[in-house]
Amino acid sequence: MKRFKYKFLSIALLTLTLGSCKKFLQPPSTSFLSPGFKITTSKEAQALVNSCYANLPTLLQGQPASYGGNTWNLMEFMTGKSNSDLGQTGFVNYQTLAYNNTSFYFDTWWQYLYLGIGTCNNALESLGGMPSGIVTDSTKNNMLAQAHALRALYYFYLVRLYGAVPKVTAIPKDLNLKIPRTPAKAIYDSVIIPDLLAAEAASLPGRTTRATCRKARSRRSRQTYT
Repeated sequence: MKRFKYKFLSIALLTLTLGSCKKFLQPPSTSFLSPGFKITTSKEAQALVNSCYANLPTLLQGQPASYGGNTWNLMEFMTGKSNSDLGQTGFVNYQTLAYNNTSFYFDTWWQYLYLGIGTCNNALESLGGMPSGIVTDSTKNNMLAQAHALRALYYFYLVRLYGAVPKVTAIPKDLNLKIPRTPAKAIYDSVIIPDLLAAEAASLPGRTTRATCRKARSRRSRQTYT
């Protein structure tokens, strides 16, 4: 009888152990915010704002295939007044007007500018729907202003580099990647300038002012290509 009790207890303990193993091995994430999550703390709100800045350093560091950086070379080579005899800079592609699988500087700018825009869109939608009481109205406005200002910056680089580009101002609802290009002037009018004006309306410290908007409008008037 005693042996039967011990055997029963062993089976019961084994069952409890196996049943709790799955839960034990799946602790809640503390470093990742799932898409579509609802903001419940000020730290989560700030994390969304911080994500808008995350892709800025990558523009200069480059992708792993770009030998650790040199994306700034793209800006210089496109002027036609700069060159290099160093193979890893990719200057030969600019010299011959070629685009191939080694033209990673073009891809780096395009990829990380749109990644930055995506994080800004996510922040704007999530912060815009944040329940009241999590942060003060002033703090919320400043958070939104940062996302607006950075999205304007990312789009400014895009139109200066590529002219007409796909306009993406919301979180994609499907995997449709065939987005038509929008003329550069339309990007200025519908995204860059409105975003800067929205940022200007907040009480952010720094130089997000009317002067910045005037400079953007000046650039827009000289943007003659599509």
